[in-house]
Amino acid sequence: MQSKWLLLLPQVALFSVISLQLAPRVADCSNNTTIRCIDEEREALLSFKQSLVDEHGFLSSWGSEDNKSDCCEWIGVYCRNKTHHVYALDLQDGSLKLKGTILSPSLRKLQHLTYLDLSDNDFSGIPIADFIGSLSSKLRHLDLGWAGFAGSVPPQLGNLSNLQYLNLGYNDLLSVGNLLHWLYHLSSLRYLHLGHNNLSNSNDWPLVVYKLSSLTTLILEGCDLPPFFPSADDPLHLNSSKSLEFLDLSENNLTSSVYPWLFNVSSNLVELGLSSNLLQGSIPDAFEHMVSLQTLFLYSNELEGGIPKFFGNMCCLNELVLCSNQLTGQLFEFIQNLSCGCAKNSLESLDLSANAVTGPIPELGGLSSLKSLYLGGNRLNGTINQSLGRMYKLEKLSLGGNSLTGIPSSLSQLSGLSVMDLSYNNLSGKIPSGTQLQSFNASTYAGNELCGLPLPNKCPDEDLAPRPGKDDANTPEEEDQFITLGFYVSLILGFFVGFWGFCGTLLVKSSWRHRYYNFLTGIENWFYVTAVVNIAKLQRRLRS
Repeated sequence: MQSKWLLLLPQVALFSVISLQLAPRVADCSNNTTIRCIDEEREALLSFKQSLVDEHGFLSSWGSEDNKSDCCEWIGVYCRNKTHHVYALDLQDGSLKLKGTILSPSLRKLQHLTYLDLSDNDFSGIPIADFIGSLSSKLRHLDLGWAGFAGSVPPQLGNLSNLQYLNLGYNDLLSVGNLLHWLYHLSSLRYLHLGHNNLSNSNDWPLVVYKLSSLTTLILEGCDLPPFFPSADDPLHLNSSKSLEFLDLSENNLTSSVYPWLFNVSSNLVELGLSSNLLQGSIPDAFEHMVSLQTLFLYSNELEGGIPKFFGNMCCLNELVLCSNQLTGQLFEFIQNLSCGCAKNSLESLDLSANAVTGPIPELGGLSSLKSLYLGGNRLNGTINQSLGRMYKLEKLSLGGNSLTGIPSSLSQLSGLSVMDLSYNNLSGKIPSGTQLQSFNASTYAGNELCGLPLPNKCPDEDLAPRPGKDDANTPEEEDQFITLGFYVSLILGFFVGFWGFCGTLLVKSSWRHRYYNFLTGIENWFYVTAVVNIAKLQRRLRS
C-alpha cells in the first residue's frame, strides 16, 4: 500500500547526503593534485568486493591498478570533500545484482559510514552478518531490503543507535522472540520496513510504536503477525504517537481485535493499509477521528454494510479503496454519504469494485474531483448516468461485470480518460461517436451487444447505407489515382512541348536566335548602366 513517494525515500535520502558534498574532488588546482581516498578504507572496500560475486561487472571500477586507485571515484562510493573519508556506500542496482555467501566484515573499518544500501541484490539465503551491528556508530541509513537474506534478525542491529532508516523488507527473515529486544535501542528510528518477513513469534509488535517515539513510517505488510489481545497491563493509553504517519498492516490475517490498538496508535496518520486481513462487520465509526487520513486501504476483507456518513466529513481523504469485501446497499446512498461534506473536494480515487452494491449509477456531479472510479463486479443496473460525462477530471473508469444497459453520449466528452472497462454488462446499440471512446481496445466493450468502432461488427444503420452502383464503381482512392496519373502525364507533355517549341525554333531560325541574343544583351546592359548611375548619384550626395 506504500505511496509512490515512500518507494523513493532511499533515493531521496542518498541525494540529501550527497548534495552536502558537491564540492569538486580536486584538492589543489594549481598543482593539479587529484584527491585519493584513504588507503585503509580502499583496502577495506577491495576486501569487501572479494567476498562478492559480481557477474555483470557492476564493480568493475573498483581495483588496485593505478588508474583505479582513487576509491572516491568508484561507482557507489562517496567520500567527504575535506577529509576524504568514505561516508556512503550505495550498491543497489536492480539489473546488475551482486551475489555472495559470506560477506567480509571489512566494512567495519569505514568508521565514518553514514549510509549503506545493499538492497535489491541476491545473497542466496545467507543470514544478515552480525558485523552489520558493529558498523560505524554514525550510520543513519541501512537498506537491506530485497537482498535474499534469510534466518533470524541479529539483535546486534540494536547497537546502531543513530539509525534513522532501516529497511529489512522482502527477505526471508525470522524474528525469534520479541522485536523490542533489539528495536528499543533505536530511539532515533523514523522509517522501519520489516514487510514480508516472518514475525509470527513477535507478540510485542503493537508496542513498537510506543517504544519508538520518532517513528513516522512503519511497514509490517505480509509478516504473519500474531493476533493481539490487549490486557490490562498493556499501556494502550500511552502508545498514541504524534509522529507516526504511515502504517501498513496488510496481509496479516488480522481480525477486529486489532481495533482498540489501531484507533489509539496515532492521531496524525496520513496513510493506513489494512487490506487482505480478516476484518469483519461494518466499518467502525472510530475511523472518523483520523482527521489527517488521506489514503485508506481496506480491500480484501470481510466488511459488510455500507459506507458510513463520516467519510464525507474527512476533509483530507484522497483515496478510499474498499474493493473485494461484502458491502451491500444502494450506490446512491454511498455516493450521497461521500458527497455530503468536505471530502467531495479532496477525494480523487474511489474503489468499490467486487462487492454487492446495487441500483443504478446516480448523479456524480458532487464528486467532481474524482480521477479514478472503480465500480466493476457489483450488481448495478440501469443506464449510465449522463453526469458521468461531466466529470472532466476522470482518468480511469471501471464499470465492468454489472447489468448496465446504456452508454450516454456524454461519455465521449471525457478527453482525459485513459483507462476504461465497460465489459460484461447488458449494453446494446451503437457506441457513441467520439475520438475518446473509439481509441480503446475492443476488449473494453466485450460481453455486450454493442456495435460500431472500435468493434469489428457494424451497426444496422451502417449496413443500410446506399451502396455505389456501376456508374460509381470507382472508389475515391481509384479516382485519386487516375487524377494523379493524368497530372503527371500532362506535366511531362507540357514540358516537352514548351521547351522544344521555344528552343527548337531558336535552333532552326538563325535570325530569331540573333534577335533573342541581342534582347538579352540589351537587358543586361540596361541593368548595368542603371546600377552605375544610381551608385554615382549616391556617392555625390554622401560627399555633399
